[in-house]
Amino acid sequence: MADEKFFIDLSAKLINNNVEKILKKIVSKSEDQYKKLSSLIGIAFKNYYKSVLNNHLEVKTILYSRKPVNLYRIYVDLTLDNNGSFVKAKKITDVINISNYLIIT
Repeated sequence: MADEKFFIDLSAKLINNNVEKILKKIVSKSEDQYKKLSSLIGIAFKNYYKSVLNNHLEVKTILYSRKPVNLYRIYVDLTLDNNGSFVKAKKITDVINISNYLIIT
């Protein structure tokens, strides 16, 4: 019984004395892993975004049915009539500034 109490007290003392060191190591490892994971996710997203852009910027059209053409080469700026006020649609943001809920006919 006395040996049991001695070992429990000794274990508690060792843990109390070293808990700060143990937690610091755990936290630093976690921070390192978080930074690595964050970096990898950022790289993966950039690569994914580039591949999606490359896939969707090249389109086949009625005029150029055999060879995909860059979408921006064939886009024609439009002037839209919005109840008497005209909107130059050079960029999608020009149209979205009017409203997020538009039907263009």
